[in-house]
Amino acid sequence: MHDFEFLVEDFFEGQCLKLREFSKLQDNIITEYGAKAREEYYLKIDKDRIEEARQKFKNKNFERSIEIYQAIECKGLLNDLDNKIIEFCEHHRSELK
Repeated sequence: MHDFEFLVEDFFEGQCLKLREFSKLQDNIITEYGAKAREEYYLKIDKDRIEEARQKFKNKNFERSIEIYQAIECKGLLNDLDNKIIEFCEHHRSELK
């Protein structure tokens, strides 16, 4: 109840400084949470793309495999195997031209 009285006084008699402070804090939390959620979402998508690219490679669909690898945004997820697959697919692509 004390918090409510404090905010009522700030709202009706003050310049709403505390309300603005709380509002900014809430906006910052929402922004931070949103950024983390988007990052996790994109990481999951990229991990799924890597698995799909590897599967396409196993099925000898080299062109599609490299297209999928190129769509990956978080290149830090790629390991040595992925880099070798990309190199192989690019080499195979150049031989076909």
